[in-house]
Amino acid sequence: IPLGPQLQPLFRDPKSANNMKHRQIRTRKILRELQVNNVDFPTEYDDVYCGQDYLEAVRSGDIGEDEVLVVWSQDGAQLYQSKKSDAWIGIWTVMELSPNIRYKKDFVLPGIVIPGPNNPKHLDSFIFPSLHHVGALQNHGLHVWD
Repeated sequence: IPLGPQLQPLFRDPKSANNMKHRQIRTRKILRELQVNNVDFPTEYDDVYCGQDYLEAVRSGDIGEDEVLVVWSQDGAQLYQSKKSDAWIGIWTVMELSPNIRYKKDFVLPGIVIPGPNNPKHLDSFIFPSLHHVGALQNHGLHVWD
């Protein structure tokens, strides 16, 4: 399930477009606090934005304000207790959003669904199209209107 067309609607509605600015606003606040306190990293970590790798990537310009950060997660699940039917699900978590909404069902985006009855032998072959699509987004961008 392509990520780009799922991200674009998050910028369509004024409320969700504003929600998508959370990372920008929070990152600026963290960097300002670090500068004022003359320290390299926060003493309190309350989100991924406080992490050393993230802050270094922002400072070096590897992560810009117009980027959309996502996290890939996947897991298998047994669908029925009495059957040996498994399914594998992959999701995208949109890290632009505040932690209090980024994990709600409206903002967790489906990536793959692999039906059973058995576990996939080559999971990477199912994930590859999604990662290829993300690579294209990284190289060519995603047009959104805020």
